[in-house]
Amino acid sequence: MVDPQESDISQEPMTSSARSSTLVLGDGGSSIGPASPGDLSVEEPTSTLVLPNEIYPSSPTYTLRYQHDRKREDKDPFYQIQPRRITFKDEQLPVNWNRQIHPEGLPFFYQLPSTNCPMRVFTDEWLYDKETADHITNFLNEIIRAIRDYDIIIYPNSDLVLELQLDRGTWKCGYYFVYHPTKAIYWLEEVNLEYLSKQVDKEIRGEISHGQAETCMEVEYWVYWDCFPNLQEITPDIYDYAMSTIRDAMTDVVSSKSDSTITASYDDLKRMLKITKKSKGCNSSKWHIGRFLRRIIGDRLRNYYGAYGARISRKQQIIKTQIPAEGRSKFFWVFSPILFFIPHAQLERVEPLLIDNHVIVLYWDKFFKELQEEWNQTMMLATILLAANCAFLAIPLFQASDDSPRDLGGHSTPAQIASYFSLVAGLYGFILSMIMYRQQKVRSPDTPGEIIDYVYNDTKSGPRHRLQHLVLIWSLPHALVTWSVLTFLMAFLLMCFTGTLTSTKVLMAVSTALLSSLVLYYIFRFSSAKKMRALWTKRTKHVVLEIRRKFRLRHEEKIQPGSDSSSTVNSVVIGSEMEICINPSHCNDT
Repeated sequence: MVDPQESDISQEPMTSSARSSTLVLGDGGSSIGPASPGDLSVEEPTSTLVLPNEIYPSSPTYTLRYQHDRKREDKDPFYQIQPRRITFKDEQLPVNWNRQIHPEGLPFFYQLPSTNCPMRVFTDEWLYDKETADHITNFLNEIIRAIRDYDIIIYPNSDLVLELQLDRGTWKCGYYFVYHPTKAIYWLEEVNLEYLSKQVDKEIRGEISHGQAETCMEVEYWVYWDCFPNLQEITPDIYDYAMSTIRDAMTDVVSSKSDSTITASYDDLKRMLKITKKSKGCNSSKWHIGRFLRRIIGDRLRNYYGAYGARISRKQQIIKTQIPAEGRSKFFWVFSPILFFIPHAQLERVEPLLIDNHVIVLYWDKFFKELQEEWNQTMMLATILLAANCAFLAIPLFQASDDSPRDLGGHSTPAQIASYFSLVAGLYGFILSMIMYRQQKVRSPDTPGEIIDYVYNDTKSGPRHRLQHLVLIWSLPHALVTWSVLTFLMAFLLMCFTGTLTSTKVLMAVSTALLSSLVLYYIFRFSSAKKMRALWTKRTKHVVLEIRRKFRLRHEEKIQPGSDSSSTVNSVVIGSEMEICINPSHCNDT
């Protein structure tokens, strides 16, 4: 049985059986032949290639190898071994086709160059199935026929990759050629890079330069190597290139500390270097070269390596946004002071991780681990506060005597009420910390796409406001425990100042004032709260001025219809300030 991959292929409308595309032709002859080195320069299009609509350009990053829907029957296994049998081969493959097994375990099939087809052909379709093999053979013959009929130049050392796809009941075939000397892929027709490369489609903004296109093609080349590594050759140039690339990445990680744009950690790069070094002169698996370089060169592409505005620090914003930033929401500005500006501090930690929506999972993993550690510490503090409040409320001073009525409202003191609030706040802080710690540990996003969806989930208030609401939730446990600490302190001080000796009151007042002044001095002078308080004050002033402006405009609208031109009060708004003009002509001139 075949394993169809049902999907909509976004090509032009298929109203006819052929698709025309511009191509570069050779200098003569109708047979397929390799190009000479001088033929690698770009020539002017001289004819139009006609390919069936069922054949479309594809790319390695859009491979379906991880989406194959191949199911095995759920039944008892059975295999009969004949006497003296020592070799085991699968059923017969089509002529000229051979099998290799990818190190991951997925079989793929290849065809060596021949008189009819002068390039190697690769596919991971299941050619033991006759229907699948017939489709691959027919599509391959169509491509070879087009190359012959239009005298198309096929560069030497090229490979051809074919991949089947079932679209609305019709079999189609994606193809691309691979040219090893320049580490690039190419097609027989003109293509749009942003359509064919998942790397460009998801993470690159702005006009694409020739250098960026070259880097993108190199990423595609290493993805191809990753998919079909068994028959690749690690030449001395490839080995030296891989070693220098990994070493450069290690240098960037070590020297840039937390600002590196490399997505791999130093330990990962060190292991990559060790594996690559041991592969020198070894004719075994070459898989590691493609797997390692697709990641590092992919980082180069995402950071605009060699292009205008190349990103050399992860905190560097290089995308010019057309829409101004939304700023902080009113909801955020109202609740952040109540939560001791902890949301502002959290937002300052998160925003550098989302500059230009460029996500490095390594730093997000570190951030999530820090959050989990903070919530774990919050649970410990909440536990201590719960025990302290229970012990505080058990003091005999707060207990009713045996002959007094057991009316809780009748003997509740301000100190008890403050302790009740402290206990409840600490308990909810503990519950929230426990829930968030568990959820983050079990369901933490692992890929850049999952992180973007997690942070910028679709909301009516906008993506940036979603992030602000998220940091408000993250800040709740710590803020609740902080309120619990403060109210417990208040309860203890109320107890000290109620029904105690004057000397005790004086001593507690002096010590409390001194210690409170030291704490407040640090908070307002050295901590990040100073900056946040300034931002909040500026925002509050802006809101007040905006409210005053609206009231004055509303007042003007009310008095203007019934007043004459000599007594009309006109207002002119300049920036955020307002001037009241008594002379209408002067206001009009202004």
